[in-house]
Parts: sequence; structure tokens; C-alpha cells
Amino acid sequence: MVVAALWFVSAASAQADEGLVAEGARWWRVSPDPGNPVACATCHHDPEAIRGWAASFPKVRPLPPPHVRVMTLFQANAEAVALHYRLADPRPAAAAITAYLTALGADLAVTPGVARGQPLFPDRLVRLRASVTRGDRLFGRRCAGCHQPAEVARRLPAFPRRRDGRAESVEGFLEDHHPHAPRLRWDGQPIADLVAALVARLDGRPLGKEIP
Repeated sequence: MVVAALWFVSAASAQADEGLVAEGARWWRVSPDPGNPVACATCHHDPEAIRGWAASFPKVRPLPPPHVRVMTLFQANAEAVALHYRLADPRPAAAAITAYLTALGADLAVTPGVARGQPLFPDRLVRLRASVTRGDRLFGRRCAGCHQPAEVARRLPAFPRRRDGRAESVEGFLEDHHPHAPRLRWDGQPIADLVAALVARLDGRPLGKEIP
């Protein structure tokens, strides 16, 4: 099934990968392009604001219509890395940055769609709830024959992680497990919906702690 291998993630591997977090910190602080010194940290330098980002995803990215959509933190990071760092494949850097941001806020409660210190946007929360509903239906079609969503959700803090020497996001993991057609793309709305449905089950729990 799509999420089958999540069952084999141990409690120990749910802890932050310090090497991956350090790599993400480097990507955050330093642009890979010597001719373009602007890095993530150039604009995003408020530690408290940054610390709360990971706990607030998935959430609606207010892109220009008709492209407004729910995105995961990894998807948002990949989009930013592709745009500003101009990497051919933004996924490794985005996974490392996601690990870094998640580690910064690991003690914070998960609050999908709600960022600490930021105003609430009711219309975005409505969109997020619709995403969760779609994700629940998707889980039911593709995964529920073998798995319970709450049991899968509690494994999410294991990601991003290193696998075979490469940084891996949960979005990439889900994309690679596709016994059903059509295949889900790591950057697509269906995977964001599926992650939103799983993260909703962690609402109010510490971001970086696996649920026993």
C-alpha cells in the first residue's frame, strides 16, 4: 500500500537527523550561487517567526488565482528553492531545509493552518478543511485496507530523513509507493491533501515527537 513502509520506521529514527538539520541550516544561510548572495536567511531572519513555520503546515499558500492551494512545508520550500536558488532538482535542499525548520520548532504544538503570532484567515481554514476531507477520502481509497490513519500519522515526525544516503521527505516517500494508478506526484495537491489529513490527527501535539 502507499504508506506500507511507514510501519517500519522505529521510534529512534523519529528523532531529528542532526546531519540533515545542519545541512538544512547551511542551505538556509548561504546561497549556492556565488553570483546571487541572497539566501533564505537574508529575508527571513526573525527567529520566533521562523520557529513556528513547520508547526503551521500544511496550510493555504495565497498564490495568485487560480493557483491558490494547500501546500506542505516541503512543497513550499521546494518551490522557493527552485525559484531563488535555481536548482535543477530542488528536493534534496528542500528536504534538508524542512528538517532544519522542523527541528527549530520541534517543541511547539502542531497547528495546521495557524501560524503563531499571525492573524487567522477563515477562508484559508475553510480551504484547509476541504483539503483534509479530500485527504481522508484518498487514504480510504489507497491505504485503509491495511492501515489506520492515526497509526500512520504518528510516524510523520520521522521525516525528513536520510535514506540510502539521500534526504527523503514524506512527500517523496509517498510518491515512490504507488501500487495504484494514477501515481501521486510529490509536488501535487493530492499528496498535500493526504499529508493534511494525517497531520490533522497530530493537531495540538508536539511537532517533533512521535506519538506512542
